[in-house]
Amino acid sequence: MVVLVALGLVTGACREPLTEASTGAEVFTYSCAQCHGASLQGRNPAPRLAGTDAPSADKPREYFVNTVTHGSNRMPSFGTQLSDEHIRRVVEFVMASQGR
Repeated sequence: MVVLVALGLVTGACREPLTEASTGAEVFTYSCAQCHGASLQGRNPAPRLAGTDAPSADKPREYFVNTVTHGSNRMPSFGTQLSDEHIRRVVEFVMASQGR
């Protein structure tokens, strides 16, 4: 039993699932923070997303939507895991962290 609980904690099985009402921050925490960091600070190889000087801070909204939906380089696609609305919300959240 203890092993199963520990395994659940490691794999994230105890996370609350996303709902239609999930905010961009909740979508980020659920789907993106493992690689990009809880405060969008980045973790090798995932880039930092926060701040006006983030590598993607000059990218248009469509760049983020396309990257989240279809993936890019080492980033997996989330188009089949997230709804269009969740993608829109997480993109808004990331762009807001960049001061936009």
